[in-house]
Amino acid sequence: MSKIEVINFEEKVRKMKRSSKVNAFSGMIKMLRHSVDVFEFVGEDVEERLQKYSNLVGKDSKDFMLNPTDMKDSGNSLSCGNPAIFNFMSKEVNKEKYHLRICYDPVAESVATSFSKLSNGLLVAQYDSENNIWISHAGPEISEKFAKILDSGSPEADILEFLLEYHNPTEKDYQRIKQKYQKLFSLYNKTNCYMEPVFIIPKFAKKEDDVILYLVPRDMFRHGFCVGMEKNQLVLMQELHMDELMLNGYFYDVNDNYRKIVGRTDNVNTMRNSLYRLANRYTDDDIFTIPVSLNRYVESNNVKSLVKRAARKGAELNDVEKKNLNSFCSFIKKNIDINMY
Repeated sequence: MSKIEVINFEEKVRKMKRSSKVNAFSGMIKMLRHSVDVFEFVGEDVEERLQKYSNLVGKDSKDFMLNPTDMKDSGNSLSCGNPAIFNFMSKEVNKEKYHLRICYDPVAESVATSFSKLSNGLLVAQYDSENNIWISHAGPEISEKFAKILDSGSPEADILEFLLEYHNPTEKDYQRIKQKYQKLFSLYNKTNCYMEPVFIIPKFAKKEDDVILYLVPRDMFRHGFCVGMEKNQLVLMQELHMDELMLNGYFYDVNDNYRKIVGRTDNVNTMRNSLYRLANRYTDDDIFTIPVSLNRYVESNNVKSLVKRAARKGAELNDVEKKNLNSFCSFIKKNIDINMY
């Protein structure tokens, strides 16, 4: 088995001139004072709303967990005067859980709140706060076969639950999807502790089974790769969503996401070994893990740092891996000015 080589790029602290340091601190102090005022108001309001809706369903507010990325993303958004969204999900009991979504728009000076009940991952009721009533959501009926899979708690249940959340396939549609992505289903059986399924509807989709299945890191702080299928082979891809560039504070001028195949195999275990090294480790902060082959990847908590050090680290890669790394770096350089940040 080939060993994956980890290449770590660490951002060095920049030296600042004394004059620029004074200006920087002055601006930072003003920004932080404003942010504190905004966060105090939002924080108190979030706590009040969370307590209100948890009491409504006879739960403790501690039973609701905030999406980890929402705190960081919302903090950045509010500091810039942009809308901020907080998503709370209650602990699951007997396949049921509650979802509270709070959206603050500082420009419009408005707050929008939605509270819903889910069963087996599917929306079953929405709370009408104006009339203080629950409105039943008449979603698609679940067949006996689908219900049995969902109740099994198996990795396949994860895939079906995600599919039913956004699509309405028949049992025949599902069988075609399962047959088409048989290797991805098998791979997910082996990697579900650190990978999760994602379905994408392509523009050309005409039927419910015209969907594309990918596996992406379960760790929401890890970015840079996914696994799909092409010509009945498992393919490892570099992947970057444009909103992920905002994690490093970059602005960008592109509408499409980036994907590039850097490795392919017929063997499920070979891909499993690659994903084990890429994804089976969790982080407390955002990190970009960019594969350049099935056996190697580059990694950094900062895209700019990764790109600037790519030429030096390229000496440790073979020609194909260098080409794949250069392709990613070219995409970044094309869409952001790394010298501005």
